[in-house]
Amino acid sequence: MKLIYHNDEIVAYEYYPEDNHKIKPGQITMRRHDKEIIDCTKTEFEKYNSLYFVHAASRMRNLVDLNDLPKTQFVAWG
Repeated sequence: MKLIYHNDEIVAYEYYPEDNHKIKPGQITMRRHDKEIIDCTKTEFEKYNSLYFVHAASRMRNLVDLNDLPKTQFVAWG
């Protein structure tokens, strides 16, 4: 995931399924105070499977309370 924007109210990250930077990334924008997703764009890679979005959103919910947000974040699961 890559941090693209943040302020006191919202955080936005891009994410790349399979770390594939050749495709257009997905994007998630989340409100900080209630961790609600207010905007999202899934990737072409996710036409039939949105697990990448789910995992990226889950990681964001763990990050939005931090004062110093990481510029990049690797998300993996097994």
